Amino acid sequence: MSEERTVRLWPRPGLVFTADHAPGKRLRRCLPFLRGTECGTIIEEFLAFGAFIEKKIAARRRKRRHRHAAMLGTYAMTAWEIEAEMLVTGTLEVLNDESPVGLFFGDDGQGNFGWWVADGIAAPRRDADQRR
Repeated sequence: MSEERTVRLWPRPGLVFTADHAPGKRLRRCLPFLRGTECGTIIEEFLAFGAFIEKKIAARRRKRRHRHAAMLGTYAMTAWEIEAEMLVTGTLEVLNDESPVGLFFGDDGQGNFGWWVADGIAAPRRDADQRR
């Protein structure tokens, strides 16, 4: 029996996603940095569930072209997007906690999220609080 190895990207300074990206795309952009972790597994399953909902919505719309099917799909995707936004918030915290020394994960002040050099941008960072 062979184990499948997961490849996990290690952070480098730079952009991962912007505030304009939808929650699902934000999660997909963060996933390579969390592969092989419990958080990564949760995100993969959550994204698969979102794809399942979208597939079912498309099938219902093809089969039944009336308002009821569209409303059910809208409710399901709205609930998924709300949960996705909350999952993004938690993911940002995890990525920041796992940041290499000298980097932090967060907003650069212009709506760009990624790893940034802690000295280059004034942002809350756990290491900076510990130095005081």
